[in-house]
Order: sequence, then C-alpha cells, then structure tokens
Amino acid sequence: MLTSGAPPAMVFTIDRIAMGSRVGGEGSTQVRQCSLTPVGTAVPALGTNVPLIAMKRLSKEQAVACARPELFDLEHTNINKIIGWVPGDEVLLLQLSENGSLSIEAFKKLPVNEKLLQAVACCLQVAEGLAYLRDRGMVHRGVKPANVLRYGDTFKLCDFGTSKKVQDKGCNDLDTFAYAAPELYPEMNHQHDEASAESDSYSLGCLLLELGTNCLVWGTDDVRAIRAAIGEGRSPVALQHLWPSWCPQELSKLAGKLVSFDPSNRGEIKAAIGSLKDTMNVLEALKANSMKLFNAPSPYGPNWLQDIDELRSLALAIARLAGMKPPTNRPDLERHASSIATPHDLDDLQAKLHIHSITCEHRRIIALFTAESPICYMLNGTMSQLKCPDSDRDRIAPVAKRLYKAVQQLGRPFKGTAFRALYADAPHLQEAHTTYETLLVGSSLNSFQFSSFTTNLSSIQHFTGCGRPMILLRCENLIGFDIDDLSYLALTSHPLENEVLVLPPAYFTVKTKPFKVNNIVVVDLEYRVSESQKGCYSLEPNNFFLDRARECGAAANGDEGQTCLDCFAQLQEADSRNVGMFEAPHPFIAAAASGEVNILRELVAAEYTSSDPIDATQRVRAQVWTAAPDGQTPLYAAASNGHSDMIRALRNTWPDVPVIVNNGLSPLHAAAQGGHAAAVIALLEKRPDNVSHERNGETSSYRVEVKRTPRLCANVFLQLLNVLHELSLQPQASASSSRVSEPTIKSLRSGILCAMQDGVTPLCVAASQGHAAVIDALILNDTPFETSEVVLSLIAATIGNHADAITSLTPLVSNSAWSRAPLLAATILNSNRSIIDQLRSLRGSAVLGQ
Repeated sequence: MLTSGAPPAMVFTIDRIAMGSRVGGEGSTQVRQCSLTPVGTAVPALGTNVPLIAMKRLSKEQAVACARPELFDLEHTNINKIIGWVPGDEVLLLQLSENGSLSIEAFKKLPVNEKLLQAVACCLQVAEGLAYLRDRGMVHRGVKPANVLRYGDTFKLCDFGTSKKVQDKGCNDLDTFAYAAPELYPEMNHQHDEASAESDSYSLGCLLLELGTNCLVWGTDDVRAIRAAIGEGRSPVALQHLWPSWCPQELSKLAGKLVSFDPSNRGEIKAAIGSLKDTMNVLEALKANSMKLFNAPSPYGPNWLQDIDELRSLALAIARLAGMKPPTNRPDLERHASSIATPHDLDDLQAKLHIHSITCEHRRIIALFTAESPICYMLNGTMSQLKCPDSDRDRIAPVAKRLYKAVQQLGRPFKGTAFRALYADAPHLQEAHTTYETLLVGSSLNSFQFSSFTTNLSSIQHFTGCGRPMILLRCENLIGFDIDDLSYLALTSHPLENEVLVLPPAYFTVKTKPFKVNNIVVVDLEYRVSESQKGCYSLEPNNFFLDRARECGAAANGDEGQTCLDCFAQLQEADSRNVGMFEAPHPFIAAAASGEVNILRELVAAEYTSSDPIDATQRVRAQVWTAAPDGQTPLYAAASNGHSDMIRALRNTWPDVPVIVNNGLSPLHAAAQGGHAAAVIALLEKRPDNVSHERNGETSSYRVEVKRTPRLCANVFLQLLNVLHELSLQPQASASSSRVSEPTIKSLRSGILCAMQDGVTPLCVAASQGHAAVIDALILNDTPFETSEVVLSLIAATIGNHADAITSLTPLVSNSAWSRAPLLAATILNSNRSIIDQLRSLRGSAVLGQ
C-alpha cells in the first residue's frame, strides 16, 4: 500500500464514501461524484443534505505524484483543494465543480461583449494560482483547459502532477502538445522532464491565445505539424491571431511574450498578473458601455453643445484634435490618432484629400467626415463612449458642433427607407453575424455617433461587388439628412452612394426577427422618432438666419440692410418644411417618393375597388392635387428624388395636375437642386393634352412664382456676401479689394440680395450646385431665360468653382446677357485661375455676338 503525505485527518477508508455517477476522467483515471462522512456516523445515501465532492481514482504512477505532502497544504482561491486520500485504493478526494472543466466551445457561445472579458478573467485567476504555487516553490506541469475547473465566476487549477508528460509514448492528447512549452519536448534534446515556472507561463500564454481569439493555439490540430514546428524552433505567433478590435494591444503583446520560445523572455508571472488586471479594468469599462448602449439615453444632453465655442474657423476647431489619444477601450483607433498627432499632420490630411479647395467651411467639414478620414473615426469613436472624459469631450466639441450645424443647414431633410451595410468579418462583428438569431424582437439598438446610411444599396460598390459576410441594417422610417451632393465622393467626382447622415443620438428597436440571406444577415429596425429628436442638438430657429444677416450687413442702416433682413426672414419662413417633415407620410406622397409606379397604381386601384367610381375619382384627384401640411405633393416628392417614370405616370394619368409649389419651390426647383436631369426633362415634356407652357400661371413647369431661395443655393451666395461685407468694412484689407471700389461692392451685394429676395429660378439652383446636366436639359427644352437669371447663374457657378456649369451656361451668354458681375465675383473670391480665364473667354464670345 502506498504511503501518502496526507495528514491523518485527511485519510479516509473507502467505506465512508457514497459513490455516485461518473463526471469525468478517461481510462483508469475516473472522476465520480460522491459524498463523505466522518467515522462513527452512518453513511448517508447520495443526494441527502451532505456536501458533494469529487472522487478521482488514480493509476499507481499518478498516485505517487499526488502523494506529496505539500499538495495537501495548498489553500488558495484558484487552486482546487484536496479534501482527502483513500490509501490502498489510490483515490483522491477533491472539491467538486458542478460546472466542470473549462470548455472552449462554451466560451465561443458567449455574447461578443462578454467573451473577451471572461477570457481575461479566467487567465488572470489561473495566473494568480500559478503565482501562489511559484511562491511555494512548486510548478503545475499541465496547465490546459481540461485542468482548469469552473466554479461559477471562479476558476481553479487542478491535477497537480497527474497530467501526462509530452515525452510519454502513449500521449496523443492535442491539448497536452499545444500547451506544452518547447523545452519539454524530446525533439529539443533538453532535460524535458524538468518542468519550470517558465513552462507554466508558456502554457498560460497558450490559454490566453485560444480564449482571446477563439482560434487554435497553433492554428491546427495536427499533432505532427505542431511537433515539427517545435523542432524547427518556432512558437505560436500571437500577433497573427485575430484579436477583437477593441482588445487593448497590451493583451496580445502579453500573450506573445508568454509563448516566447526562449524561457528567459517570458517574464515574471507577477508582471503578467499586473498586465491582465489593467486589461480587466479597460474591458469592464467597455462592458459597462456596451450594456448601456442597449437601454441608456444619450450621455450628451440635447443642449450639450449650446455654450460650446466652435472657434473662429474650422481649421482652429480641427487643430484641437491634434495629439488626441483614442479611448482606452478602442485600440482600433490608435492608427487614426497617430496619423493626426500634430497640426501639421492635419494640414497634410486636408491637402491630400484636396479639402482646401472648398471655400465653404460647412461643406468642408461634411467632406472631411464623408471621406472617412481619421477625423471621422476619432469624432465618432469618442462620441460613442458613455464614460467619455471631459477633456476628450471638450476637444471634439467644436468639430461636432460644426458638423451638426453643417448637416442641418446644408443637408436635405430625409424620411424613408435606408440601409447601413457593415462588414461582418471585422473581429468585433463576427460574433454578431454568427449568433444573429439571439437578437430578440423589441431589443434596443442605440447609436451616439454620426451614422451613414444609403437609400440605394446598389450604389455601394463594396456591397454589390464582394462576397464578404455582412450585417445589413434596414430601417423604413429613418429620419436624417441627404448629404449625397455634399459628400467627398461628390467633390472628387466619384460615383455617389446616396448617402443619408443620421444625427446622434439615434434610438432604434429591432422590428422583426433577423434573417440570413446567403452571407448577409438582415436586421429590420424601427427608428424611435420622438426619443431621438428630443436628444438631438439642433439649431435655434432664428440663430442661423439672424447670424448670417448680421454677417452680411443687415444690422447696417439703410435700405440695403432692410433688404437683407427681408431676404433672411423669407429663408427662415421657408425652412418651416423641416419642422413638418416628421409627420406621417401621405400614402400617395410616399409612393411617389419611392419611385414605385406599381405602388401608385395599386393605391389608385384600391380606391376604385372600395367605393363608387365617381367618389373614387374625386378622392384620387384630391390625393394627387392637394399638398400635405409640410408642403409636399406627389409630384414634388417624385421630382426631389429624381423619379422620372413616376413624374410621367402622374402627369399622364392626371394631365391637369397643377404645379403646386412646396413652400415657394416648384418640383422643377427640387429636381434642379438634386441634379436630376431626367426628372427635369420629364417635368418639361409637353403634356398629353397639349397644354402649352405659359410664362405665367400654374400650367408652366418652369415659370412658377417662387417665394424663397433653396437653402443649398442660399448658402452659396452667402459665401460671397460674407466676403463683400468684410471688404466693405476694410476696403484695403486685401490685394483684391484694391482693385474693387466700394460702390462696385455695394452694387454687387445689392443685386444678389434683391435676386435672393425675389427667389431664384431652377437654372440658378442648378448652377449653384454645379449640375451641368440639368442646365443642358433646361437649355435643350428651349426654356426662355431672363438676362438677370443668366448673370445670377454665372455668379452662382463661379462661387462654387463649377467649371462644367459655366461651360453649359455659355450658349446663354450674349451681348445683352453679359455682365462684369461673375468676373468680379471670381476676382474677389480669388477663384481658380482657370475659372477666371473661362469667364474672360465668355466676355469675348459675347462681344463677338456668339
């Protein structure tokens, strides 16, 4: 009988044990559930109120290893305690773990925001147990998942000295090979039976690698390949594993250090514990953020930017981002932060993107954001943090305020169906893509950053042109701003992506059960309008217009100032359409906005099916003719979205449909502003009843009375008005001003203000946005143009540096239509030399009578 080192109080006989079912072990090494009673009392039946323990029957070799006296003295939270010994039967009595040993597969099923946290928690506790052993001069020899028991949230090391060694001929256990340190392999010709504390550190690194990345330590389960790699002097490469994007780099670096081939490079176990604790603190903060994202209101109140100084210029606001560190739980932003470490880096970034060529700062900040520049990532990454430090919030606030204002002032209000496509092979989305069925209907999904959607998935090349797994968010009642014409893609003449920007905070609810089509997971969302709007920072109703009025001299005495005030009062009044845009969509308007002619026909058919034909005709006529409270009509909705087929369907079905203006703008204005040349052509086509285009009255698609200037167009002219106002205050402030007299400046400013007050024509709207195709369509229709609108259109194209638009306007320039005003505007604004030369050539053409 083997003599053990167990103290007498821990020695039992087999008759004091009530054995139960088998719970683990292999071959002769079996682990059973049992209960134990002291001598002198009856042995109770298993299952009565007696603590359950584990009984492990050992081989003789294992029994010798476990009979060491020091093992019976171990007492630590992360060490599985030995309770007793049964001599003669070679039975070891241990704490029983009802959760069993560590399961890698169970880890893979954890929620994405919980998995890495649990992995680090497990490795930290294993490291604490190893440090305890090291302080007692002991090593474990067999750290691997099977030898880590789980007790709820507590992990304990077990099987000291009982695990097989890699030199055993009968050992083919993958874990034993994958987790064993190189120095324990016979192939290395070392004293491989001399395990060390560094050998345990190596195994800890392997455990961290597998739990942290959900990948096999060596990337393969081929034992021969692993032994061959060890024989070549290699070890697992931690940085080649796919770590979650939010995982701090220190964790992957620690894993790489622990699995170093040279034992002397693995470091002290206490240093590893310190690193794991730091990572735990970071991940705990991330967990708090992630959990709150599902049910918490925005960390930013609706007025958080109200008192923020947006600084005198965009350049100064952006400079505040220089040297900014990414959030501690967003290591994926480190490369973006390093690329804008200095103000010089920010200047280089704008030069590289050709952003400096944009004179309007509102357009510049939108272009910078939509270019997916480091500024975009740092702004969104910081705003997404629920526990954002005040110092970081203060640094991003000026840029955030400018972007809010730019989008609300220049963007076109949008309500309808839009999509957001996300790559799901990114580490932090892999789990969501795999376990999409766990996302329950009614769950909340909240966004506290500026979120880009698209109204047309086919316009996104990476969605239609690759087979990568994706998560597709689809929302039918999304509210945001159409910024497609203002995006970086528009600036660089790339194919547009029909981009809609949703302002934060954006609260969503999962509408239906997610489903999967091929490799795309589709999640239907419902936008919570009221909650999102209440939390959004919005401009005061009068701020934008009154500020602009002061900037361009409205506060000055005289008629000119009054004219400017009137102009901006009308702009402000016309902006009331934005207030009404959140009302429930009219079914006919919604159908027209979608461009689906079949839906329109179904709506009409339903009216005739459900009622008397005469009543149905009157109702349908009213639906098509009458404007909604926000000024929308089906024809306007179709035109603003560029649906030429819908326009023809409306006009062919109801030939006498009037061109009702939407708060002062006709459908043709809407099509011109959106750059929809095909819609312009459809609106100007001769009607089926041969009604001619009259110069006055509602029957004319072009010459309708307009009462305001579209916001996008107004902002173009405001750029010039601001410069003119500055020159009027300091006539000698610049080289250009020395060539422009004060009366000339005053005359040019008055002319623009009067034109804006009267309202601009579709030609001017198209020119202000650089839509040359629309200008061509208007000219080909033989539309009669006034001299004043040609001049104003040339000025608008000049301000925006739209060379193509100027070229398209060339046929309209004659002796009577020529004016020095466009060339003067180009000179004052220091326009590109090519623009100035182009205008000068126009003047020559006019003189020649062309």
